Amino acid sequence: YSNRLRQLLACGSAVVHVQHQSHEFFEPLLKSGVHYLTLPGGFGTGGGETAVRSVRQQLVPLLRALRSDGTQRRRLGRAAAAFARSRLTHA
Repeated sequence: YSNRLRQLLACGSAVVHVQHQSHEFFEPLLKSGVHYLTLPGGFGTGGGETAVRSVRQQLVPLLRALRSDGTQRRRLGRAAAAFARSRLTHA
């Protein structure tokens, strides 16, 4: 996990990030809807199967909306890649 979000942002594709208890050092600099789309994880409410079901129920409509809106997909991907280049690489 430790490098996953960083690598996903650098790919230049739209990123869907499920919120969870741990955070990367750079996450406060990211903006949901600009660099990525976020889904609440539901892990604060006991987690387990309930949390997984909640994420799954929200994820499918979100992915369908992204699939149908190429402009938003490209905008998110470009912003994510630009963030990764400017903030997550060595100068």
